[in-house]
Amino acid sequence: RYTFTKVACSGGLTAALSSTGQVFCFGVNRFGQCGTGDLKERYWFPSVNVGVPRVLDVDVGLQHALCLCDGVSA
Repeated sequence: RYTFTKVACSGGLTAALSSTGQVFCFGVNRFGQCGTGDLKERYWFPSVNVGVPRVLDVDVGLQHALCLCDGVSA
């Protein structure tokens, strides 16, 4: 069971951010927007491993998804 703190939608893509900092993406995925490593459409909530301990925010555009991550230094 998950509690979601944010849901972002655009152009057939939805991303949801859980209270524990996990990202779940689903939708068209024609350009790999879901971050699952393939171009298959997703109509369930696969968790996306973004390679950082915690995601703080998520947003989507027409052909992309973007995460603001904790624990990453530039």
